[in-house]
Amino acid sequence: MDRRAKIILAFSLIVVTAALRLAPHAPNFAPVTASAIIASLYLSRRAALAVPLVVMAMTDVLIGFYAPALMVSVYGSFALIAALNSLSPRRDALALAFRSISGSLLFFFTTNFAVWQFGALYPHTALGLAQCFAMAVPFFRATFASDLFYVFVFAGIIQVFLSFVGLRRPAALALASH
Repeated sequence: MDRRAKIILAFSLIVVTAALRLAPHAPNFAPVTASAIIASLYLSRRAALAVPLVVMAMTDVLIGFYAPALMVSVYGSFALIAALNSLSPRRDALALAFRSISGSLLFFFTTNFAVWQFGALYPHTALGLAQCFAMAVPFFRATFASDLFYVFVFAGIIQVFLSFVGLRRPAALALASH
């Protein structure tokens, strides 16, 4: 993928993800984790880190900011998901499913630990932490489903686009690349 295509991909991921995050949707059914994963597979590590962080910053301006410690855990989770996923180039269906599930779990444990640690909803005991995680499970279902859904939708769209672009190359370039 050339530089121009990568810029278009990064911009498209940011715009589409932000629009979907701002559009009415079920709680926690948003494509931010998927964007972090997809960006990490096609863009530089720096750009992959930027995509979810830019989306969150842009949309949080409109949705509203929240407790700084929780924001750090949310933004940090997305950055960590992008960074970890940039370590392997595999893009097959099994790898995408693994990346999605891992991202969902990382986000769940990181952000809910922060809710317990920095919030006042649960006692700061082992039982309070367990209660925090238990209360978050219904939200995890939507996160898990949306991450799988959007990872495969975004990956599919990119593959169709790349196939279309590959078919549209001038004949001399197409022969030279084989």
